[in-house]
Amino acid sequence: MLALASFNDELIASGSFTTAGTVQASYIARWDGNSWRSMGQLNGPPYSFAVFQGALIASGSFTEAEGEPAPGIARWDGARWSPFGSQRVHLVSDLIVHDGALVANVVHVLDGFEWPLVSRWTGAFWNPIGPGFDAYLGDVSDFEIYNDRLIAGGNFWGRDMTLHNIARWENSRWVSLGSGVSPDRFWSGVIADMAVYDGSLFVAGSFTAAGGKPSRFIARWDDVISAVQLESFDAEWHDSFVRLTWQFSPVGLQDLAAVRIQRSEDPQGPYIDLSGAPEVPAVRMVYDDLEVEPQATYFYRLRLLEQSGQEQLTRPIAVSGAKPLDRLLLYPLRDSDTGPIMIRYAVGPHQSPVRLGIYSPTGQLVRSLDQGRVLPGEHVRSWDRRTQDGASVARGVYLVHLSTGSTGTTQKLVLLNR
Repeated sequence: MLALASFNDELIASGSFTTAGTVQASYIARWDGNSWRSMGQLNGPPYSFAVFQGALIASGSFTEAEGEPAPGIARWDGARWSPFGSQRVHLVSDLIVHDGALVANVVHVLDGFEWPLVSRWTGAFWNPIGPGFDAYLGDVSDFEIYNDRLIAGGNFWGRDMTLHNIARWENSRWVSLGSGVSPDRFWSGVIADMAVYDGSLFVAGSFTAAGGKPSRFIARWDDVISAVQLESFDAEWHDSFVRLTWQFSPVGLQDLAAVRIQRSEDPQGPYIDLSGAPEVPAVRMVYDDLEVEPQATYFYRLRLLEQSGQEQLTRPIAVSGAKPLDRLLLYPLRDSDTGPIMIRYAVGPHQSPVRLGIYSPTGQLVRSLDQGRVLPGEHVRSWDRRTQDGASVARGVYLVHLSTGSTGTTQKLVLLNR
């Protein structure tokens, strides 16, 4: 099996097979929920699918579709295949729809030579996403959309040899994701597949290191800082300004060179730097944003500049000058590798003291994180995976309970790491 897709309520499967169930079906077949059915004629297997403008688009190692020339890409309208453009798609290219356009790694001729360039379908032909060689990567095995940006993964170094097998298209150029991933062999395929899950980009392939750290065959990328450095981050709306307060762990503070505060009116951005000069890091920090509009909602995040020269971003928190939240809100939880667990919650005004705690499935208190009155708005607390007595907890299921007065909410947290 090489690729799977869903189209018109059917499962589409491709691979190096000649039958599906009891039906003759070369390279591709469809399952309608009860039986396999043939699916036209391609003279080679598709490696990737995408649904675009009501049709199923396939790319792969075929040259014909229903007997007509189709250089590695074809269109299925629900009844038969037809060619899709006249340009050849690079053999290992994935297909994806981004910003309403179909994207693929397509072969173009530059300076008399053939080059695979990441391109968008215009409706009549493939157009490189950047001028000249700016769209060039090399062998792209997979595309993904992460935080609204196009991500490419595969076996490539890019035009300037700095991309290390994974890159993001940003400001009309390919930008490296950290230091990328490193193969276990020079000729390996490196990144074979990518997926977005729970706010993170996961990559899989034949590599042994990611971001300069050991990571065999699977790794995770976040456009946010790991939980080790930031312990709390709060936003409070005053009459004419917003006060931000945050706290770093002493260990994480050692890696920081400077801090910038950023604000946006949308959680996805764009964000602007608020302070004229970077803030000098300290364990506890406060910043007052004086340029706010009444009734507005703002999103804040921290841009952390490390001693190594790398930058990290915290997850944004929201604060509103409109009518405050009138109930408790506990945001979704997830394990964070081996670092502290970040717990984000929001409270409304005129509420009793808040209690935030970690409990066992039987209801026994494991750790108390907040107990007392807090300001209205969003808050972030860090749990270091330890009990009230300082002992490390075991892997397993825990309950995070947030309450005030007679109102409460609980979420399950599964710890996979220690």
